[in-house]
Amino acid sequence: MVLQANKPVLFSILHERISVNVGIDLFKESLKGKKTLFIELEPIDVTQALGGKMHSLQSVAAYQKLVVEAGKAGLKVVALDNRKDIEEYSRMAKDIENTSHSDKKFKQKLERMCYLEYNKRETKWLKKLKPHGAEAIVVMHPGHASEIAKRLRIPKQNIIGSLLKKPGRRKLAEKEAARIRVRETAVRRKNAKKKGKPTGFARKALVRRRTGK
Repeated sequence: MVLQANKPVLFSILHERISVNVGIDLFKESLKGKKTLFIELEPIDVTQALGGKMHSLQSVAAYQKLVVEAGKAGLKVVALDNRKDIEEYSRMAKDIENTSHSDKKFKQKLERMCYLEYNKRETKWLKKLKPHGAEAIVVMHPGHASEIAKRLRIPKQNIIGSLLKKPGRRKLAEKEAARIRVRETAVRRKNAKKKGKPTGFARKALVRRRTGK
């Protein structure tokens, strides 16, 4: 099947040793003709893997095995994640573990955690991936791959592996995203008022007067 040249190749696979061992040959084959590997890891994990040091967590070590193969094939390896985002997510996950389900703040904390796990990280990933075409291969968990494929409009012929949708967790994440948008809008309006700029209906009325629409 011919790849769509202006879209990256998405290699969707669980970060588990068994899954990676089963899919390693297909991954090696997929590296042919590629220049860059983007992978759901932190920069330190990529650096250590290329230096021969594997992480103690099997979920990380499994993906590091793919980094090693990409390095052997001469690809540039780029980490999708960063330490700050992962630490923020980990702190929230730990906070939730110590919060009773009956606590009024439990649901909002869960929504925040899902937002950090999906929306915040994936938004940053998209910025890295948008400029790239089929010369790049992207490795991530199927739960993220489904959203990235949709947002980047990656065709089926550029997708290797299955996609996993998590509507429940994404619905929770979107509630937190909506709260953030409301707060950001309020801040922009407040700043605009300080500068004497029209906001809301006043701004729309001004635009209509200027454009005649």
